Amino acid sequence: MPGLGDITGPDETVDWLDLTAHDSPSAFEEGVPTIIRTGTVAASMAYDPADAVQAACLSDLQTKRLGTWRVVLNDTPTNTYLQFSGYVLSMGHSFPVTGALTRNFAVRVTGSITTGTGG
Repeated sequence: MPGLGDITGPDETVDWLDLTAHDSPSAFEEGVPTIIRTGTVAASMAYDPADAVQAACLSDLQTKRLGTWRVVLNDTPTNTYLQFSGYVLSMGHSFPVTGALTRNFAVRVTGSITTGTGG
């Protein structure tokens, strides 16, 4: 993606099902892990209204298209990556008084996240 800035996420978490009962030993909380949540990937990029990638992201949001996404780490020569399916949830703007105009976007991950090498 041209002009891409900082990327945050995905943050994997596990939901917790509380199984505590009146007769739980010593009144301690009891439970089990349930659904694994894959979270959201968010980033900013330099705003360019003529950029085809930014137009495609906006189109993905508006058409609710499921896409395949890849975050490639800066660990040359390995080029480790995270790959996942996701939906563009937001495309925002930032118009600071000083500095560059930016677009902020977020992709909601659905399903598992795979890793690999080779970018």
